[in-house]
Amino acid sequence: MTPYLTEAEYRAAVGDSTAVVPERVLRAASRGIDVYLISALYETDDRGWPTDPDLLEAFRDAVVEQVKATLAYESGGSGAVAANPLGRPLSSATIDGVTWNADTSTKTIAAAFDVLPTDGSLTIAAKRILDLAVHRRVWVRG
Repeated sequence: MTPYLTEAEYRAAVGDSTAVVPERVLRAASRGIDVYLISALYETDDRGWPTDPDLLEAFRDAVVEQVKATLAYESGGSGAVAANPLGRPLSSATIDGVTWNADTSTKTIAAAFDVLPTDGSLTIAAKRILDLAVHRRVWVRG
């Protein structure tokens, strides 16, 4: 699989000419997008990339968000959000003998959009970018 973004493109997108992004991180972010959009319908080229330039731009923007969160997590910056079975902020909970501990260092909702989920899924920011790009192209016929 060819990542949707190169290291040089990532550097340009975030405005950091010294950023080091391992190929595995770019590939993982690109795979995450493919998994998230597994049932989406859009035209692709021979690489499997969307032919619509706006959709390809959304894929690349989502990769940027995912890579930023991955690099922050790997450097110990933002940490990962612990899985929360109740779907609301809490510091810890025990359900059926299983204890869940959440990262309470995230103080704002905006910051939570940039945090890497521990389940390997995309960040909220990456999902929103993709949802907006893909869903505006859905046609329903009655």
